[in-house]
Amino acid sequence: MTDKVYHSFGRKYRSRAAATAIQYGGGSEGWVVPSSQRLMDDPEGDLTSGALNAFAESHSSSSFDVTIDTGEALVGGAWLARDAATTVTLDSSTTGQTVYVGWGDSQTDTVIIGKSSAFGANDEKNPIWTFDTDGSGVTAATDERNLDEYRIAQENVEQGAGSGLDADLLDGKEGSNYETPSATETVSVAFGYEIHATGVNSRGGHTEQTDGVTADEVRVTVNSIGDTDTLTTEVRDADGNIIASDSTSVSGGEVINVAFSAQNVHEVYVNTQDHNSDIDIELHEIGVPSHSHPL
Repeated sequence: MTDKVYHSFGRKYRSRAAATAIQYGGGSEGWVVPSSQRLMDDPEGDLTSGALNAFAESHSSSSFDVTIDTGEALVGGAWLARDAATTVTLDSSTTGQTVYVGWGDSQTDTVIIGKSSAFGANDEKNPIWTFDTDGSGVTAATDERNLDEYRIAQENVEQGAGSGLDADLLDGKEGSNYETPSATETVSVAFGYEIHATGVNSRGGHTEQTDGVTADEVRVTVNSIGDTDTLTTEVRDADGNIIASDSTSVSGGEVINVAFSAQNVHEVYVNTQDHNSDIDIELHEIGVPSHSHPL
């Protein structure tokens, strides 16, 4: 088993790891990297490469031991990963037993997975699963993982007079531009899924230019299509190289997600060979706050 925490107490500085922790962990409430992705391979080469399993759980109704699989996460501003499964023992006949993932404040490369009692007062942790048990074993498991890098905790959003933002505006929203105008400043924050094309007819091929946005996923929604056909999706960079692709049989109503490591996307190509279609194209953009001051 290998643990890595960048940057933890007493460890050697790695600039790439520091940049990853700052870029993906700064300003968020912490999140678990989905099992379809790998945010960063260990720059020191000690961890298993490729996607890990997002701290998935397995349990039994005849045992108090639960298994937490491998995973990668951002917790307390640090990037962490463990490439082996962990066993956590629960109490019998107890509801609401939460298991956390985090890291030791005064320890080097130490990932902690366990109940709150496993963590010290200064250790960082985020919840991943909550379990209920009876006298024989586990009866229920509730997924507490945040798998969305862009989720904003409502309690962390400034409220009241002068804030210019009501958290109700965020409730249920995914991927919009929220603007706060005033006499002196306009603040615009872009994040999440941004629509780049609606009502596209992909018959014979359609290329949608995206102006080089930074993204890590393309979502294609098939609103309607004349008959069952194969939808080909290609995500391309500035040189026309294919970043990621997908080929799926569609008949209408499907949502296709094409995920890849974060990079600049310059165009998305969709093609159905035989039938007219109505397709929407969205990109999961990695947004950053921007400010403009009108003259």
